[in-house]
Amino acid sequence: MAAPPPPLRPLLPRLVALALALTVAAAARIPGSRTPISRNL
Repeated sequence: MAAPPPPLRPLLPRLVALALALTVAAAARIPGSRTPISRNL
């Protein structure tokens, strides 16, 4: 039997992690960016 399509819940952590990774990468690439994440890291 084919497994039912996964709900949206398992995808949310992946999207959040991906967004955080992209934000950190952008903050690391752009010096003096307006995001305070680069300063905290």
